[in-house]
Amino acid sequence: MNKIIKIVFLIIMLAIPLAIFMFLRIFGENQFDIPVYYTDGVDKSYVGCSYADGQFLVPDSLTNGEVSLFMFFKNNETYNLKELNNQLNRLMELYAGDTPKVSIFAADSLSGVSRLDITSLPKQSIWSIMTCAFVTDTYNQFILVDAEGRIRGYYDTDLGEMDRLVVEIKILLENGARK
Repeated sequence: MNKIIKIVFLIIMLAIPLAIFMFLRIFGENQFDIPVYYTDGVDKSYVGCSYADGQFLVPDSLTNGEVSLFMFFKNNETYNLKELNNQLNRLMELYAGDTPKVSIFAADSLSGVSRLDITSLPKQSIWSIMTCAFVTDTYNQFILVDAEGRIRGYYDTDLGEMDRLVVEIKILLENGARK
């Protein structure tokens, strides 16, 4: 009799976690979401920029309705072309066929970076795009934009921020934000 009680107790102890796990798998939703910037409009002011009332959106001409990653590159002693190339290669390897559209704006020519959309513009044009289209004045940061044109994050180039960028791209893609 004592042996039967132990067996029943063991089965119950194993069945309870299994039942909880199955319940969560069937009825639960495992979705994360990342913040949307400027949902109530832009609270910053840059010279020469005017922002419409309501939610701020990056112009469609820059995103083409895709999850996009932007950077305004400035070669300096702390962040250079080699570093940029390494970080972008990491992203391309992680998201092989599902890599977000990557656009880099630079005042200088960026030879040596392949498979990327590189736009060389005069410094004044880059400044205008940074401040008016992306509401930032910081070079060498990644800007993640979803398919609807909403800014989802600004990311520095250090390792911790790059890891956060990788996770947040994955969340966007898993939540069906890609067309």
